[in-house]
Amino acid sequence: MAADAIDLHAHIVTPEVLALLEREGERHFHTRIVEHDGQREFVIAERARRPINARVLGLEDGVARVRDRQAEGIGREVITCVPFVMYPTVEVDRALAIAQVHNDSVAAFARRRPNQFVGWASVPLQAPERAAAELERAHGLGLTGVMIPPTVGEHALDEPRFEPFWATAAALGIPVFIHPFDASPSGVLARYSLMHLVGNLLETGLAAAAIICSGVLERHPRLRILLAHAGGILPAVLGRVDSGFPRSAEMQALLSRPPSSYVSQIWLDTIAFNPPFLKALIGLLGAERFVVGSDYPVGGPPHPVGDVRALGLSADDEAAVLRRNAEGLLTPPAE
Repeated sequence: MAADAIDLHAHIVTPEVLALLEREGERHFHTRIVEHDGQREFVIAERARRPINARVLGLEDGVARVRDRQAEGIGREVITCVPFVMYPTVEVDRALAIAQVHNDSVAAFARRRPNQFVGWASVPLQAPERAAAELERAHGLGLTGVMIPPTVGEHALDEPRFEPFWATAAALGIPVFIHPFDASPSGVLARYSLMHLVGNLLETGLAAAAIICSGVLERHPRLRILLAHAGGILPAVLGRVDSGFPRSAEMQALLSRPPSSYVSQIWLDTIAFNPPFLKALIGLLGAERFVVGSDYPVGGPPHPVGDVRALGLSADDEAAVLRRNAEGLLTPPAE
C-alpha cells in the first residue's frame, strides 16, 4: 500500500509535556502518573486513564510512529496534544504554561521530520485573549492549526468572549480542530463508557451547531473548522436546524443564509466506526468535506486508510478524502 494518505487526527504527549506533568501534574492539573501492570499511565481527575509509551511520546523522533503509519498507508500525520492536555478548566497561567511547552516541543518534533509530521497548537481557551496571543506565537513556530475543546467549563464556543480567538484564527488562516474530552462525566454518561462512546459526539455536534447559529462562520469566512469523530451529531441535526431558521429571529439576526450552508467551512474526520454510515455521510455532505482520522495512538479504527478504500468511492472522491482535502486544509485560504 502506498503511504500517501494524510492523517489529520493523531495525538502526542511529548517528553517535555510528560516532564511538566511529572513535576506539577498532581498539584496543578488533577493528573497523576502511576504504574499499573508494568505500564505507566496518566490518571486524570481520578477517573480517566491514558497510556504512556514510546508511541504516545514520539520517542526516537517518532521512528515507531512513522513505521506504524506507513504500514497503514499514511505518509504524513498532523499531531495535536492528547485531548486532556488542553486543560480548559485549570488556572489560566498553568494552562498557558502547558500549552507553551506543548507548542515549543511539538514544533521542534515536527521540524525534525517535516515530511512525516505537521504540528498543531494548544491554547489556554479559558482566557481567549491570551489564547489568541499564544496562537500567534505558535504559528510563528511553524504550527499550522490548533485544537480546542467543545466547551470551556460552563462556557460554550458561541459566546462573545471567544471572539478574540476566532478573529485571530481566521486572520492567520489556520484550521481549528474541535475535539472533546471530559474526565468526570455525570449521570448516565458516567456509565458504560458512554461519555467516550456517545457524549463526545453530543458535545462536538452541539458545539458546531452553536458556532454556526451564532454567526461565527458568517463573521469569519476564512475560518475553517475540523470536527472530530465524523462530526458527532452535527450531520444528524442539520436538517432540523435549517427547519428552525425561518422561525428564529435570533438566528436570522446573525445569519444571512440557512445554517447548513456554512458546512462549506467545516470538515469532518472519518472516525465513524461504521463504514456504511460513513459512506452515507460522504454521500450526504460530499467527499470534499472529509479527511482521514485515526486517533493514533490512543484509539480509533486500526486501519483508517483501508476503511476508506473499502467504501467503494470513485477514484476522485477517494483521493479527496485520503489526501487532497487535507492538503487544502494545510494551506492557508486566499485573502
